Amino acid sequence: MKYIFLVVYIFLFSNIKAQAPIDSTLDTMYFKRLKKVEIIETRKVRTAIEEAEYQKLRRRVIKLYPYALMAKQIYVDLNNNMQVMQTKKEKRKYKKGKEAELRERFEAEIKNLYTTDGPVLVKLIYRETGHTTYDLIKELKTGFKAWIFQIAAKNNGYNLKDTYDPAVDVEIEGIIQSMQKDGTLPTGL
Repeated sequence: MKYIFLVVYIFLFSNIKAQAPIDSTLDTMYFKRLKKVEIIETRKVRTAIEEAEYQKLRRRVIKLYPYALMAKQIYVDLNNNMQVMQTKKEKRKYKKGKEAELRERFEAEIKNLYTTDGPVLVKLIYRETGHTTYDLIKELKTGFKAWIFQIAAKNNGYNLKDTYDPAVDVEIEGIIQSMQKDGTLPTGL
């Protein structure tokens, strides 16, 4: 039985190859370039409570993303300026001056943030700088100060050592990607 199907299969395809070629002057084919289409994973259906939580997260990302961008810019500028400096005294004086400047500019705004904003801000800072908030504090201040800030963060329910992984933090990444695509992502303060 298997051999009969094989013989019929070979016979059919040998006949197709034996046909005369199609005259290309009589055949017209139209080409049109289409816009690039991005296929994204379909969103799961959310309950009303899940949708409310998602919208809260979205508002947090919109509010906190400029702070993460500022943290990145400050970190890059600080490192670039400190590489030029020769002595530890110059570097320490520069860091203290920069800290005073930042305190004056952002202290009131940062104090008005909610403790629930902390985990999102920590993840966004990691996303932008590639370093945990704990490591940044440890590098720019001291290990003891970083430890004190870590204890304060733990008391408020989050961890300064949290990292950002787009595969794990899918909702945050989705919010950022959709806002970048729409052109509505905040770019700074």
